[in-house]
Amino acid sequence: MLAPSANAPIALDVTTLFIIATCITALLGLLLLSAWAQERIRALAWWGTAYLVGGFSVAIWSFENLISPPLPPGAVNTLLFVACGMIWSAARIFHGRRVLWAAMSAGATVSHHHGVGLLKADQLGEELGEGRRMLTALKRAFDPDGILNPGKLTL
Repeated sequence: MLAPSANAPIALDVTTLFIIATCITALLGLLLLSAWAQERIRALAWWGTAYLVGGFSVAIWSFENLISPPLPPGAVNTLLFVACGMIWSAARIFHGRRVLWAAMSAGATVSHHHGVGLLKADQLGEELGEGRRMLTALKRAFDPDGILNPGKLTL
């Protein structure tokens, strides 16, 4: 039986871990696409493609300076944002909702982490689905008088 030695340090090579993580991401994408080919669940195709695009963009990012002619500035980041948006879109498809193409291309849901505001308030119900009831209950619990950010979430 192998026993860990208390005196042996573990050396972590960041480059190797990065390569392994990228390969595992690509492998997961292939496995999800394989599952989609068998089951024909659209969300699996989206997830699989998203993982492949994400893994591909990280791989390109790793050796971007070796590519000639150089890629347009931000091209790799754009691919990574689209991959993130595809993952969220796959979750929407899995739950029977339609894809919000503008949000997917921006790499996030409609609310992302900056809040909703007045311009996107009408889309909040579609984005949250049944979660809107929970958000409304939380808002009432913490703000029973409705004085915090009134009308911003149409709650």
